[in-house]
Amino acid sequence: MEDADNVYKEKASYYRGKMIEEFCKVELALERYLAAYFLKIPEERREFKNYILDRLTFEAKRTAFKGLLDKQATEDGFIKTKNNKWAHGSLVDQIKKLNDQRVYFAHYYLAYPRPPGKYVICLTEYRDTLKSHDYSADRMELLILEIKQVAKEIEELKNINLSI
Repeated sequence: MEDADNVYKEKASYYRGKMIEEFCKVELALERYLAAYFLKIPEERREFKNYILDRLTFEAKRTAFKGLLDKQATEDGFIKTKNNKWAHGSLVDQIKKLNDQRVYFAHYYLAYPRPPGKYVICLTEYRDTLKSHDYSADRMELLILEIKQVAKEIEELKNINLSI
């Protein structure tokens, strides 16, 4: 049983690290978008990232990104009403949902799956009640693909909206 536990821990550590590593690319894409929006000279962007963006929370970067996209849409003639949605609203919501997943991987305790073998990683939340977040290999693969797609969409928006 000890060997199976060690194999599970190693796989779980791999998936925890993989998820966090991939999500860093979303945060980096947000930073590049924000820096490119405000500054055109690459050296200034690097300085902006080093002294400003690195001190902001992920949520601050996400809401700044949303604000800039809202501003762009308004300038392009979009008028927000109760009956319509921002064109980029689903992307911003998806970023928030993925960040929630990142929080699980970064902060929740590793648990042992029951039954063994069904999940590659199980994370346990103890806030208020016990809650388990269980991930199969297929679910992990889809999560990683979704993260990669979101990072790509942010980069594409930067290239389209900011002519970079």
